[in-house]
Amino acid sequence: AASNGNLSKFRQLLEEDPARAHQADEVTGYAALTVVLSCDGKVDSRVEMLRLLLATPEIDVNHADAVGNTALMSSCFMGNVEGTKLLLGVPEIDVNLADKYGYTALHIAALSGHYSIAKLLLATPKIDMYARDADGETARDIAVRSGHKFVVCAIDTFASAHPQCAQPDPGLTREKFVASRLKG
Repeated sequence: AASNGNLSKFRQLLEEDPARAHQADEVTGYAALTVVLSCDGKVDSRVEMLRLLLATPEIDVNHADAVGNTALMSSCFMGNVEGTKLLLGVPEIDVNLADKYGYTALHIAALSGHYSIAKLLLATPKIDMYARDADGETARDIAVRSGHKFVVCAIDTFASAHPQCAQPDPGLTREKFVASRLKG
């Protein structure tokens, strides 16, 4: 029901067994939150499904699948602005979780070129805009490489408006970061 956007069937299944909201596939690790936000189409139904899941007691909004993707990352990849807003409104959300490649939600928004999503993430307290992926790239580096000029602009604007978020080591280049990882 979640993967095809069937809201009435989804609601019925969740009412019959609320524990389904917490179940994850044994192989992929996909949970309902991720599935709801990973599929195309029926955006309004998917946002309503997300609302139902977020209303479930003790829902793990930071659940990661087998490769470390979270519902927030899926929402960012799909460019789901409403879903991203809902997730960012959950106090327990961790915007800096990284998948096995070191990608955070901001990296994914930058790679996908989702300017509005990037702005939402940058407005979130505790965002680490200098987080580096496994290759030593920041979200800004990825946006530049991918040709997403508006995302680069959003990150640069945020950085200049928030000098307290200064990069911990301004001399740390991508090459130095990768070399340091290869040593250890």
